[in-house]
Amino acid sequence: MILEKIGIVVLNYNNYEVTVECLKYILKQSVKVPIVIVDNGSSNNSAQILLEQFMNTSNVYIVQSSVNVGFSRGNNIGIKFLRDLNCVNILVLNSDVFLKDSNYISNLTKYKLPNDVAVVGTAILDKKGINQNPTSGNTRNLHLYLLLLNLWRLKLGVSSFGLFSKMKKKIYHPSRPKLETKNSKFPTQILDNSHYLHGSSFVLTEKFFKNFEGLYNKTFLYFEEPILHIGIKKAGLKMFYISELSVLHLEDQSSNTTFQQHSKKWINYSIHGVKELIYVKGIPLNLLKSFMKVEKNEPIN
Repeated sequence: MILEKIGIVVLNYNNYEVTVECLKYILKQSVKVPIVIVDNGSSNNSAQILLEQFMNTSNVYIVQSSVNVGFSRGNNIGIKFLRDLNCVNILVLNSDVFLKDSNYISNLTKYKLPNDVAVVGTAILDKKGINQNPTSGNTRNLHLYLLLLNLWRLKLGVSSFGLFSKMKKKIYHPSRPKLETKNSKFPTQILDNSHYLHGSSFVLTEKFFKNFEGLYNKTFLYFEEPILHIGIKKAGLKMFYISELSVLHLEDQSSNTTFQQHSKKWINYSIHGVKELIYVKGIPLNLLKSFMKVEKNEPIN
């Protein structure tokens, strides 16, 4: 299997300056691919500004959601749009991720992948050169329930206590997953069950779309990565990591315009994300597929 007929989804929320910069790098790619920018209910006229910026660029499309529907549903809008354009594989790209290598997409298409690969990712470097891919987190139920307890403690303003304050350090953190260092030698390979791909840049393959329509649509911002990992495992599929290719990630610039860590919204969306992760772990594949569909009534204007 190779990654032919690639389309790219870029999700924008109140951050059109960074999105424009992201598109400039994509448009410098040595191959021309369809690109859809999904404006996710921005309140600062982003959609109109982006439309004016790219109105004369034939392979760039702008669609707009009337409200902010979150990471997965927002990207599902773009996924549906590109699938209707007959794109076979789709690169989901945060607006703060830059394809600085002009041959990035061309090189992606040169890899021959195993037929059971549903998601592909490459190295994701921050400004210090630290690689964020692949990532990992403890998703055992005990740790997830402890994380819920910690989040509720933050919500209620209750301080840590005793043994729990020591245990919480081992719990998966929703916005800061375990990172590989720039000196790590994680090779190109199918990922094992303890690792999964970072959500700022990944390709959904033809094999993914033979099993699912889109991303899990019940979260808003957090825990999409482990949920995607669990979903493809349930389907008997794999994630594939390519170490030789890399993108630059500006470190959550795309989400900083929404809210800050430990704000009420951050805590509430994190609690919701953990609950959804626990739920996904316990449901059968056929039910999970019903939540990985592109909704017919996605709010596109």
